[in-house]
Amino acid sequence: MGQSTGEPDMSINKNGMAWTLVLTLMFAGLAGCLDGDDDETTEEKTINIAGSSTVFPVASAWGQAYSASNDDYTVTVAGGGSGAGASKVCSTDSDSVHIGDMSRDWKTSEADAGEDGYTFNCLDSDITVTQLVVAIDGLSVVVKKGGAADQCITEMGGLSMGQLRWIFTDWTESELTENGLNMTSITPNNDDDGVREWGDLHASCVDSEVKLWGADSDSGTYEYFGEQVFCKNCFAGKDGYEAEGFDSARGYQNSADDNQIVNGITGDENAIGYFGYAYYEENANTLSVAAIANDDYQGVQDAGGAVTPEASTVADGSYAPLSRFIYMNVNNDEWPLVTPFIEYGFSDAGMEHVMDVGYVALPQAMITDMVSRIGGNTYTAVVSGCTDSGADNYDAAANTDDGSCKTTATSGTINIAGSSTVFPVASAWGQAYSDANSAFTVTVAGGGSGAGASKVCSTDTDSVHIGDMSRGWKDSEATVGEDGYTYSCLDSDITVTQLIVAIDGLSVVVKKGGAADQCITSMGGLSMGQLRWIYTDWTESELTADGLIMSSITPNNDDDGVREWSDLSDSSACADNEIKLWGADSDSGTYEYFGEQVFCKNCFAGKDGYEAEGFDSVRGYQNSADDNQIVNGIQSDENAIGYFGYAYYEENANTLSVAAIANNDTHGVQDAGGAVTPEASTVADGSYAPLSRYIYMNVNNDDWDLVRGFIAYGYSDAGMEHVMDVGYVALPQAMIDEMIARMG
Repeated sequence: MGQSTGEPDMSINKNGMAWTLVLTLMFAGLAGCLDGDDDETTEEKTINIAGSSTVFPVASAWGQAYSASNDDYTVTVAGGGSGAGASKVCSTDSDSVHIGDMSRDWKTSEADAGEDGYTFNCLDSDITVTQLVVAIDGLSVVVKKGGAADQCITEMGGLSMGQLRWIFTDWTESELTENGLNMTSITPNNDDDGVREWGDLHASCVDSEVKLWGADSDSGTYEYFGEQVFCKNCFAGKDGYEAEGFDSARGYQNSADDNQIVNGITGDENAIGYFGYAYYEENANTLSVAAIANDDYQGVQDAGGAVTPEASTVADGSYAPLSRFIYMNVNNDEWPLVTPFIEYGFSDAGMEHVMDVGYVALPQAMITDMVSRIGGNTYTAVVSGCTDSGADNYDAAANTDDGSCKTTATSGTINIAGSSTVFPVASAWGQAYSDANSAFTVTVAGGGSGAGASKVCSTDTDSVHIGDMSRGWKDSEATVGEDGYTYSCLDSDITVTQLIVAIDGLSVVVKKGGAADQCITSMGGLSMGQLRWIYTDWTESELTADGLIMSSITPNNDDDGVREWSDLSDSSACADNEIKLWGADSDSGTYEYFGEQVFCKNCFAGKDGYEAEGFDSVRGYQNSADDNQIVNGIQSDENAIGYFGYAYYEENANTLSVAAIANNDTHGVQDAGGAVTPEASTVADGSYAPLSRYIYMNVNNDDWDLVRGFIAYGYSDAGMEHVMDVGYVALPQAMIDEMIARMG
């Protein structure tokens, strides 16, 4: 298919109403003239926007909403690609626009950057522009839902960055090898027929040629994808580097119109393409999105840790390296016209539109930075906030009081209870906060996530101000509000705010040097399928019926009906000893999370139509809400295995060993490969999957005056140091900003 012309009517019609709105306003004006109603006239203002198809959904949503509430404004939005956005906002011709949309940064061939880093001087005119970040996008790799490519990628568990390069590059496999790619890992089933086929990637994939779709060379998406996937200097054509690009010889189909790419992929089950996440979301009924492993040299089966783009993974940076900022660029001569429109875009309503069309909204600190750029730093916005200088949240920049002033208590006792997983964080924060604020006492108790939920919702004497949980809320405990983090307790009128406090890697542990440790070490870890076999109350026949390859899970099974370490391997390191089971009790969020990840999720949840599955109490599953009891149980039995939060493993690393886990539900670790050991880096980057999770504190909203200072301390640099000191992973700054914004 040919390239899109990027004409305004095509682009506007895509998201509806823009042409209709223009015509409606024209006819409305004509009707007014015919009626002779000229006593009062309002000058109509038109804002013209053009450029990146990736930014188009945001610009269109903002434009429609702003025009709907401001009758004197018309906003026209056209596509054309980032190159068109740059050229038209810099143009002095009749095709110039007030705002140029771009999904990439400016090129040195287009404009010079000013000292502030966001003012650009056009090279082809005297126009200067201000660059504004409007959203965060996760560039998405897509295929036809249910097609041959989809089935192949699903079977592999995603694609690695190295495999994406092999798919799209015009380099030969020999050149890729010279550049460091491990081709036996990238294409383990390559038939060397010179055709790049899905079957080259995996034995279960069809021998059909991979068909390529993507953006055209005028698109910022083209630039960004090429820079991330290929050798960056090669793609940029720098001197001394062999040029690398998209393989047009194999029929790379490209367009500035993402709809053409959608149509091309949905029309060919062997096709693969890429564009912004919003276009995937809009077409999720016909397209599937690939999980991506951030490894440039190996295939996904060896790289592991493939991450699917979604709001949370784009925001927290775990969907790497295909997350990016997208931009609007304003002609600085046009600020008097566009200021109210841009101000609307950075309002709460504007950010809602960003999320509605499928992108990630900006954190508040970035919004504040963008608003400060309005009018070339000359714009004075109406800033609402607390204007009482004696309040905790006094805002020196506020010029309008919004009634939000808060005064934190100067003394008191803060009571916390719940998850044993969160206990180390709560305890470390509490001790440090009390030491620095002698008028405060912080008491921390365990009891499990269920206790955390019930006590923070309680109106009895056992109630607490903060309930710790290592899982989300259940429907039987509370209902969630529209914001996704405010919960209304079912057994009282109390509402609570959920706060993420750390990232944990649930750890599978055995006695250091014991029989279980020797066996697991000899195998190189355990797979998720082997963990299921170890803990489940299902028979091996039931596991087979559910898809487990038992010859791979237990290749040395003696079929004596006893689950022994030697069933897992014929290595002499694996003893003919029965496996002894330890873990959390049913009131624990760790019990819930481990069960949901290891077992059939619907079976573990007891959903209608599913055979129940759970921990094998008949084989003596020992459980406790106190992780110290689990530690003691494992330390006293060399054949025992257990699980709990990473912090408890770190605390007991002198007597316990932690197992590497391969994210494979059907095969044993020797066939699955890619077992990953939990540690700060693997938990943070998502490669320790699927046993990484968030852990939470939940604050009774009536108690913010008492606990605000404590929670603020937790999200300080010192508080995050404590998170790392006790063995968990600190939150990224964007997430910290989001949690602070939730504080009442």
